[in-house]
Amino acid sequence: MTVAQELVALLERAAGRISLPRVRALHLPPVAGAASKNGEFCALELDDGAFGLSYVLLEDALALLAASPERQGLGGLEALGVARWFADESGVKRTIGFAAVNALTRTLFERAQYEPGTSTDSIGLLDPQPGERIGDLFCGLGNFSLPLAARGAQVIGIEGSRPLVERARANALANGLTAQFEVANLIEPNLAPLAPFDKLLLDPPREGAIEVAKSLPEDWPRRIVYVSCDAATLARDAGVLVNLKGFRLAAAGVVNMFPHTSHVESIAVFDR
Repeated sequence: MTVAQELVALLERAAGRISLPRVRALHLPPVAGAASKNGEFCALELDDGAFGLSYVLLEDALALLAASPERQGLGGLEALGVARWFADESGVKRTIGFAAVNALTRTLFERAQYEPGTSTDSIGLLDPQPGERIGDLFCGLGNFSLPLAARGAQVIGIEGSRPLVERARANALANGLTAQFEVANLIEPNLAPLAPFDKLLLDPPREGAIEVAKSLPEDWPRRIVYVSCDAATLARDAGVLVNLKGFRLAAAGVVNMFPHTSHVESIAVFDR
């Protein structure tokens, strides 16, 4: 039995005991974002409010999804039936099926009132404390910045894309949170005008954050949590942080979010 078949079998067992929701809609990023980190995922929404993500940057998956007739007819379908596509279909239907598996998993977590522990996620590993200055580099829309700000940290999100920074500022305002967002070139970084930082969260694209690592001074930060979508560039940057900048690799792990592909998500903690 494959991983996909095992996941679907677990959902089918759950469906034998409780009713599962139907699909409300499939949300896609702009096709123009297919060449960047801004268009990595589609989101399948269920009628109970649960969302499930699926990766869309493999080959031309995003363009195919945008043109797919399956996308138009998803509303109202049983989510379990769509989830079966992950095990039984290929191409676009398999991508949508994976999103349905993730959305139904979220549904089951909510109904069981299960909350995963926060001590080992990226926010928990950073251990933000009220008043700490924390830099969120490659912050995008503020997905990490806002939870950090909610814990009382003084957060500065830094991103190379001005439209993303504007959306991050709007997100903070909409959520009633105080966070600062700035546009800066992180390929040739100059963090001094915004420094110092007690801690940094790095979530770079596949190219990594080598220039950021090289630019860090001796006196800050004392902790870095590095979230990576390319283990090779994480290993390269870890070499700079440990061998040249005096950090110690305190913890590391890998999450296989995309079975049967070469893509994994990694996270590492560096202290000094």
